Formats: sequence, C-alpha cells, structure tokens
Amino acid sequence: LGLACQSALAELPTKDKLQGILKAADERLNYRKLVNGGGKCLDIHGPDLQVDGGKVQIWGCAENPPDNQLWRIDEKGLLINKAGKCLDVNGPDLNKDGGKIQVWGCGDAPNQQWRFDEAGRLVNGGGKCLDVNGPDLDKDGGKVQIWGCGDAPNQKWRFE
Repeated sequence: LGLACQSALAELPTKDKLQGILKAADERLNYRKLVNGGGKCLDIHGPDLQVDGGKVQIWGCAENPPDNQLWRIDEKGLLINKAGKCLDVNGPDLNKDGGKIQVWGCGDAPNQQWRFDEAGRLVNGGGKCLDVNGPDLDKDGGKVQIWGCGDAPNQKWRFE
C-alpha cells in the first residue's frame, strides 16, 4: 500500500472503539419522552438535574425535549434520565402510598427497579405504580409519587 493509504488506515477507529461509538449513539437515540395519561412529560426540575434527591414532576412536553425530559429503560429495569440520574423511590417509601419519587445516582436496589406492565403502568420493585397525584394530572409541576396500582390515567405511561 502507498504511504497515503497506510496513513488513512492508521486513522480508522479500532473495532472496540467503533463498537463504543455505536453503543453511545444507540443510547442517545433511545432516550425518549415519558408521557403520562394527561399528556404531560416526566420531568426533572431544572436546577435538580444533577442532584441526588432532585425533584421529579410532570411538565408540558417540549417539541425538542431538553435532557430533563428524556428517559430510557435499560436491561436491568433502571429508568435513566439523559443527564445520567435514575428514577428512584426514597428508600423508606418503597411500599408506601404517596412515597416520594426523586432522581439519584444509579444502583441495583429495588427502589430503582421499574417495569412496564400489560396495562401501561410503570411498576417499581416494591410493587407500587408510578403515579401522578390525581388533581395534578395535567398541571405543570404536578406531583409524582408511587401508589397502589389502578386503572386511572394518572398511572398510565408511554414512551414517545
């Protein structure tokens, strides 16, 4: 090969580096809005984006959503925000109606485990559902909590 070709080949990424680039791109593409039954997005209060214990609320969905409205669920059931924090139930509140929802650094505890059930509800590791306080269903800044699972729109969620 000529010197120019050898130089060009030397600049190509290795297989491992290319896989890392593809994985990072795939993760970015998988972050989507998580919308409730009232049409609002799961949202981290702006100043709390990087804060353990940060406030989670619902808010009007942005057309081009900022990081505080973008989420993905990984293979372990962690609901991860694009800013890198996980949806978390305050530890002592795991099985308590009205339990506090917050963001926290990601781990493996049941208070950060989530799964979609057949009814479109997000169920935590303690068996409670992600819930919007009834009167707050379509209000910006509405309270997000956990509650016993039911069929009301305040417990319905979908990725868009």
